[in-house]
Parts: sequence; C-alpha cells; structure tokens
Amino acid sequence: MNLRELAAKAYADTREPWGGMTIDSFAQEPVYPDKGFAVMSKPNTLAIPIETSESMFALILILFFAEHSSESGFVGIFHDANRNEILFDNVAIVKREACANAIARQSGAESAYDFTTGNGVFFNERC
Repeated sequence: MNLRELAAKAYADTREPWGGMTIDSFAQEPVYPDKGFAVMSKPNTLAIPIETSESMFALILILFFAEHSSESGFVGIFHDANRNEILFDNVAIVKREACANAIARQSGAESAYDFTTGNGVFFNERC
C-alpha cells in the first residue's frame, strides 16, 4: 500500500466519531492487533479540523510521516469526537495497561486505545 492509498483508507476510517487506525510507520501499513494498547509516546500531537478535505488530509499524513516516522514505530490517527478533530500521534503499542499508563505519564497522554475492547482507557492519576 502506498501513502496515497493509506491516506485514503485513514481518511475513510476517521469519518466516524472515534474511528481511526494505527499504522506501522516503517512498513507504512495499518496494523490490527487483537490485544494490547496504543498510547501516545511523544508529545507531538497534530490536530486538524474534521472538515479537512481528503486531498489536504493525504498531504498532512504524508508530511507527518516524513517528519515523524523515525521517532516511533507507529502512528495513530483518530477522530476525537469531543474536540471534533482528527489527531495524529506517534504511538507505542504495548501488551499491558500498566505499561501504557507508564508511557502516558512520560508523554502526557490522557488515554490509550485498547485493541481488545476497541475503547479508550483513561488515566486519571498523574505523577
């Protein structure tokens, strides 16, 4: 899958509230683990309006990969329905919630995506 095809799929997946995908930034392919957590690993979230056109979304995705793909093994892209924005994050995929929480404390993330349930896990405790 090339980046334009990946961008088209990511754009389609983010049209629904809380929809999105996690992408292996080196292979430039979506990943679909059946368990574990995706958590923001670096505090460099890029937020764009949900109304962003598909062509602009594709350009932003390509530029995000160009600038950030060496920083993390994965990129998370999702529709934040509370903010009505699409968020791009460098993410780590970990097996345990405790590990996701530890990474969240370092990166400033408030939540992680639980691949098992398909829901967000919110971390209330901050160090």
